[in-house]
Amino acid sequence: MTACGLGDPCVTQAETELTGDENTKDMAALFALACEESNGDWLTNPDLKQLISGQKDTDLFGWYDNENRAHQTKFGKLLQ
Repeated sequence: MTACGLGDPCVTQAETELTGDENTKDMAALFALACEESNGDWLTNPDLKQLISGQKDTDLFGWYDNENRAHQTKFGKLLQ
């Protein structure tokens, strides 16, 4: 790959919008937000859902709809 000018696959690539898993990025942002908001207290699943609902302007889990049962299931699997 290096000989063809495509970069070295053994070197860590810079984070760009074209790489990575969107759910993983959103989960990392949610954990950071939860730590910030919780003040060291445990958060329940409804607390996390409320945090997501309050962050619609940042497009955190933009696919998530709290009223949609399939979305609730998908989110629960992501938390596991």
